[in-house]
Amino acid sequence: MAIMVIIEWEGMTPENYDELRAAVGWLDQAPQGGRCHLVAFGDGGVRMTDVWDSAEDLQNFVDGKLMPEVRNLGLPDQARLTILPLHEMSVPGTDPILAT
Repeated sequence: MAIMVIIEWEGMTPENYDELRAAVGWLDQAPQGGRCHLVAFGDGGVRMTDVWDSAEDLQNFVDGKLMPEVRNLGLPDQARLTILPLHEMSVPGTDPILAT
């Protein structure tokens, strides 16, 4: 089942985020099941919204790629995640992804 993940990560700066993005390489090699990644900064940290094909795909990425690099770079590792079943994801000009 597709999911939407809302991530609130206090203490993460734009510079930290850019360093982590480069280390993980998710722009060069998309993680399996990752569909959408939105990022904004404010209130002392980063806010992200992701869409994943499944909670398992998200967990595999977090365990196998993301957290090892977070620890390697010495970044704050206390993000708050809210995971919800996806009802719809639509981008103008593309076919929507609908919950099954």
